[in-house]
Amino acid sequence: MSTVAAIAFTPAPASDSPNLRSANDDSLRTFHGLIDLCFSSLRRWNPELTVVLVTTTSPGEEMERRLAELDARVLLTQFNHQPPAGFFHSFNASLFSIDALACLAAAYPAAEDRILLLDPDVICTGSLKPVAEAIPTDGFLAYDTEYDLDYVCQGLSAVTAGELHRQLDLAHTQAPRHYGGELYGFTSSTWDAIAPRVEEAWQFSLDQWTKNLPRFVTEEQLMNFALRYTRVEQASPYIRRIWTAPTHRTVLPGDLTLPLWHLPAEKHRGLARMLPASRDPQSWFWGSEHPAWRDTAAAHFGIPRRDPKRLLWDLTGAAVRRTQALVSTRGAAQ
Repeated sequence: MSTVAAIAFTPAPASDSPNLRSANDDSLRTFHGLIDLCFSSLRRWNPELTVVLVTTTSPGEEMERRLAELDARVLLTQFNHQPPAGFFHSFNASLFSIDALACLAAAYPAAEDRILLLDPDVICTGSLKPVAEAIPTDGFLAYDTEYDLDYVCQGLSAVTAGELHRQLDLAHTQAPRHYGGELYGFTSSTWDAIAPRVEEAWQFSLDQWTKNLPRFVTEEQLMNFALRYTRVEQASPYIRRIWTAPTHRTVLPGDLTLPLWHLPAEKHRGLARMLPASRDPQSWFWGSEHPAWRDTAAAHFGIPRRDPKRLLWDLTGAAVRRTQALVSTRGAAQ
C-alpha cells in the first residue's frame, strides 16, 4: 500500500484567512512556512511517505529548493472552483481543496493508494501507518468536529446546512454532521464516487449566490453534503482541531497521543517558532526521538498545559487583544 500525504495551496490575500494575524500579513511567506513545517514533520516520522504540494502556480525558487530537500512533489492544477467576487467574505481559497482532491485522485489512481489531504497548519507527531490503514476502500476518513447543531461555522449551522441539503435531496431529513477540512482520507475511486455530488452542491451554490440566498461557501460545506452519500470512517482517533489561543483553549491531555495536531491558532506563534528547528538538520527536530520530540513540540503550543513562558505569552496576548477591542469600540462610538 502506498500512502500519499498532500497539502492544497493557492495564493490568496491575507484577509481571506481570519486566522492570520492581520490583513497586512505576508500571507505567502506565512503559508510557505506552514507547508515547510508540516512536510518536515511528516518526513521526520514517515521517511517512505509520498509528500505532495498541490498548487496553482510554481511556489518560487526558494520554496522549490526546500521542497526538493524534503523529497516533496509539486502537482499543478487549475482553480476551477474559484468563487466569483463577493461570494463570501473569507475562506474563498478553501474551495481550491476541491480541485486538489480531484487532482490527487487522478495522480494516484491505483486501488492500493491511500491519500491524505491535510491543512498546512497540521503537525505530524508520529507514524501515519494507522491513519492510512483506517482509510476505507468504500468511503472517506474524515474528522467530525462535533459542533452543536446550532453552531454557526463559515456562515452556516448544521441546521441551516441541512435545509440546503433537503433542497438538493428530499431524502435528507436529519441535520448533517460537520466534518472539518483539516483531513480527508480517500482513494481515487472513493473520490470519483462522490465527485458528482460535490459538483451538484457547487452549481447549486453558484445559483443561490446570484439570488443572494444561503449557499455552501467552503470546501467543508460542499464535502459535508457529498459525504452523506458514502461511508465515513471517523478520524478522531488520529487528529483533533486543537484551539490554543490565549482566550480560547480546547486542549485535552489525550492530544499528546494523536499522530496529527491541527493548530489553527498557532500560525504566528508556536508553528512559527518551530520552523527554524525544522530547517536545521542538527536540531532537536531531526535528532530527538519519542517521547522527547513530542514533548518538545507540544511545549511550543501549551499541550497539554502551558509552561510559565507560554502562560506569560498568552496572558500578554490576551491583554493586547482586550486593549485592541476597547480601542476599536471607542473609535466606533466617536
